[in-house]
Amino acid sequence: MPVQLFAARDPLILDEAVSAVLPKGVEPERHYAAELNADTVFNQLGSGDLFASEKCFIYVDILDMKPGKRDSERITEILAKLPAETTLICTQLFSDPEKRSDEDRRLKTQAFTLWQKAGKYHDLRRQGEGDNGVRWLAARARQHYNLELGNAQAMQLLHLATDQLALADAELAKLALALDGGGRVTDELLRETVQGSPAAKFYEMADAVTLCRGDAQRLLSDWFRSTGDTFRLVNELKRRFSGMRTLRRGGNVYPPFFARSLQQFQRHYPDRRFNAAVGLLAQLEQDLKGGMYAGASSKDAEFTALQVFTADLAALPR
Repeated sequence: MPVQLFAARDPLILDEAVSAVLPKGVEPERHYAAELNADTVFNQLGSGDLFASEKCFIYVDILDMKPGKRDSERITEILAKLPAETTLICTQLFSDPEKRSDEDRRLKTQAFTLWQKAGKYHDLRRQGEGDNGVRWLAARARQHYNLELGNAQAMQLLHLATDQLALADAELAKLALALDGGGRVTDELLRETVQGSPAAKFYEMADAVTLCRGDAQRLLSDWFRSTGDTFRLVNELKRRFSGMRTLRRGGNVYPPFFARSLQQFQRHYPDRRFNAAVGLLAQLEQDLKGGMYAGASSKDAEFTALQVFTADLAALPR
């Protein structure tokens, strides 16, 4: 079998693709590429044993191995003479949406093309995103859990899981358990299953604050009393307003579900209101770091700061 090379953005997509090409009955050896060198590669792949037993090696995050010119030449020779009974699978997982502009550049480096030239390359980076992710999740619900999941429901799960299929898959497992053997997922069951999750509560509260809804203060209070993670909310709000600024300037925002949400938020923030909101957010962060609010404890003071920010944001002229 030739060398198999996979690049993906979701670990579940990557794991399934790798599982599909594993030789049957052979336990693979996994090695992190950062810990490999040309000598190790030669010892593992350089020759078959006397009885030609099958072997399988998985090199994880192959871009972490950066061989020099001489080692690259040695590895190229090794791969060209890979024994028929040896399977080599190289993987690269990209997990930082903020650095997607660097992905193509990294995939064109000598460190990657060294392995790409030796076998078959599978680019899975877009397989689980946007409409592809919706289709993938609906198909997985049907094939793995015997669930009938509509596209709108799959999209809702992806949104809750921030486009991370592994997290969405965990919600499918909960739905399958609730239905005890599978069946059609109703909107009511979906809502009951996911509404109690910490992620659902956090994003519902963050949406309420961003959109200045009437229930924002109540949701903020409920969430803060249960978690008290002040800077998680501040960072999420910064992420949203930074993303909206990027869209206003004609740039791209990832992942796709996040860009869709930002487009909805944009309607509530014409230029003047947007600039004022950014100013309020900057002031909130400054106040939190400077301890500008008093309270019986630091957490009480942080909560007061969040309450004031939420009220001031809602009071901005529309």
